[in-house]
Amino acid sequence: YLKFYDYSEFSVHNPIGKGGFGLVYKANWKDYGLAIALKQLNIIPTDKNTIHRFVKELKNIQKVCNKHPNIIEFYGVTRG
Repeated sequence: YLKFYDYSEFSVHNPIGKGGFGLVYKANWKDYGLAIALKQLNIIPTDKNTIHRFVKELKNIQKVCNKHPNIIEFYGVTRG
């Protein structure tokens, strides 16, 4: 499953990168004192089929990221 985090748990700083799907920001996870990257997507899925495909893709990414030592960890999603 995908873990959802409240956006207020993070202090978001400057953009550090840009890709085809959106911007990546440097951020701090307040409760854990972790420096993290938050990706802001520039797409907004609206229909149920698109949302289903999007969530399925995130779950697949999560499986790969959390099992490989050379790929950053995927913690979950938030809405800002």
